[in-house]
Amino acid sequence: MIEDKDNRLQVEIPNTYIPQGAPNYMAFMVRGSSMKPQIMNDDIVLIYKTSEWDKVENLVCAVRVDGGITLKRVKFDHTKRSLLLEPINIDYPTLILDHDQTRDVYLLGTLAVQLRVYV
Repeated sequence: MIEDKDNRLQVEIPNTYIPQGAPNYMAFMVRGSSMKPQIMNDDIVLIYKTSEWDKVENLVCAVRVDGGITLKRVKFDHTKRSLLLEPINIDYPTLILDHDQTRDVYLLGTLAVQLRVYV
């Protein structure tokens, strides 16, 4: 891991970690502890790009909500027509998004690889 001239972190990810090629993925550094103990603050996650909501139930996904990005387990309440974004850390609440709410919600993709950098 190195810092560039603008103090941004750069991490080289070996191609063997990327099963279907780099264009199908995006990477994020995790900020926060809502997914502890499995996913920790400062972990790097590789997200497989998909926008197919019908294929992500019970998977950890990156979701854009109201302009911010969150990493949560996706569940659906079909009777209430709600999307549930569930943290792993029980100290955090589940985000419930009703179908009729006018919120900006967009599926970025599913968690494919998680990296923890020790420095």
